[in-house]
Amino acid sequence: MAIADLIDEVWGAFAPKTAVNTIQVYVSRIRRTLQYPAGMASPEIRHVHGNYMLRLDPHLVDADRFMNHVAEARGALSQGAIEDTADHFAAALRLWRSEPLTGVHCGPRLAAYRRRLTRLHEEATQEYASALIAMGRHTEAIPPLEELITSNPYRETAYTHLMVALMMVGRRVDALQTFNTARQVLRDRLGLDPSPELAALHQRVLSGDGPDHYPESVTNSYWPVRQPPVVS
Repeated sequence: MAIADLIDEVWGAFAPKTAVNTIQVYVSRIRRTLQYPAGMASPEIRHVHGNYMLRLDPHLVDADRFMNHVAEARGALSQGAIEDTADHFAAALRLWRSEPLTGVHCGPRLAAYRRRLTRLHEEATQEYASALIAMGRHTEAIPPLEELITSNPYRETAYTHLMVALMMVGRRVDALQTFNTARQVLRDRLGLDPSPELAALHQRVLSGDGPDHYPESVTNSYWPVRQPPVVS
């Protein structure tokens, strides 16, 4: 990162006249602080053409490992390996402990990076739950979807998937309550009605329809392939 960008991250529009020297002092202190246990290569901060570059093993950075697992999960899904998909998503989510960069002052670039990681975490959580539904592990899919809705109550597709999972374990009343919660959040906070897809699912829950009538957003990518009946 360029020194000018580092100054912007640390001070923004209130950078002191000594900002360049102060950044150099900070980097020098970080160089002395960053080190790994014996037998492991320590990270290295290089100064190249006016930019500072931190070189370290990406396998030791939780954020990089998280993104790699998500990429592996999506790659497995594209190959139809649904169990591997779920395993990689689960490995990614186990690395998530709290909001990224908690307690760290974030300038515009770090704030954007934090938002990107948070959005990817939400996507991974929902895709993991979808994979569990596809394998018939509906009970396991419910907690991550409930946590996702708690952290982001505006993610309408999460309500859809949660309603499907609840119906598959016989919790019809809870599925209906999930729809009511979604409708209240969307109307009271955003002034919106539920999407046609969510409203249609609500009607299917009321009618007691089975998974063959659930939304394509849930069934197309993740629902297990139904085998044709065996003719004897």
